[in-house]
Order: sequence, then C-alpha cells, then structure tokens
Amino acid sequence: MLFMIPLGLSIGAATRVGNLLGGGHLHDARRAMAVSFGVAATWSLFSGGGLLLLGAHLPRLFTTDGEVTAAVLASLPAVAGFQLFDATQAVGGGLLRAMGRPHAGAVINALGFFAIALPLGYFWGVRQGGGIEALWLSLACGLGLVALGVGAWVTILSRKSLSELQVVAEH
Repeated sequence: MLFMIPLGLSIGAATRVGNLLGGGHLHDARRAMAVSFGVAATWSLFSGGGLLLLGAHLPRLFTTDGEVTAAVLASLPAVAGFQLFDATQAVGGGLLRAMGRPHAGAVINALGFFAIALPLGYFWGVRQGGGIEALWLSLACGLGLVALGVGAWVTILSRKSLSELQVVAEH
C-alpha cells in the first residue's frame, strides 16, 4: 500500500515532464523533476517514519501468531529504510520514461535486483541463516543501488539540451 503513492507520483511526473519537454519548456521540466523527487522524499520520510512509530501495531492487524509478529517487528527498520529507495526509484523510472529512456530504467532495475539483491539475499538470508531480516536488507541494498543509478541517470540527462531530451515520433 505504501508504494501506491510513489507509483502515482511517478505516473504524474512522467506525464508532466514529458509534456513540458514536448512543449519546449526545459526549465519548467527540470523544476518538475526536482519537485517530484522532493515529494517522493517527503512521502518516504512520512511512510518510513510511520512504520517505525506504528510498526508494533501492524502485525496485529493480520495475525496473533507471536513468531510472525516477532519476525515482522525485526524486519521493520529495514522496511522503513526501504521506503526512501522505493519512492526514489519509482519517480526516477517515471522521469526516465518522460525523457524517452525507459530502457535505462529497465537495465538499472535488472542489475540492482538480479545481480545484487537476489544473490545477496540468497547468500546472506539463506546460506548464512540471516532469515527474513537479511532478505529485506538484501532487497534494500539492491533497491538502494537502483535508486542511486536511476537518480544519477536522471540528473545526467536533465543537464542535456532540449533537443537532446525531446523524443521525436517516428513515422
């Protein structure tokens, strides 16, 4: 549920920035990119903070099993930190689509999840016995690298000229 806000923001940012770039308004597009990342960061602080503050009550909404509750509570710090990375990568992916570079987001996601998070999760969580905490931390590591990569790519692209950013429809 917490991802739905960044996903909606990503879609809105892609539409807004794409329209601005298509209309020749580079300065406004850059401002919209910055605002989108700022709103994503604000949401992630709210959602991550909410998980930390209210987290003890969350498992009880779904189960009375003490072992499950303990596992959820042990994982909450990683899940809370995960929020910043998740919001950033979602918005960054939308901005890459707006700039006509969806393939860049796909490559970065594939590397972050399949080359980093999955092997790290298997090694740390399964082979080393780290359990669910290690799996969440592994996923957060991979997602953090995705967020960093997508954010860097957006930053580099946003410095390009309007003609380099505009996507021309092929006939």
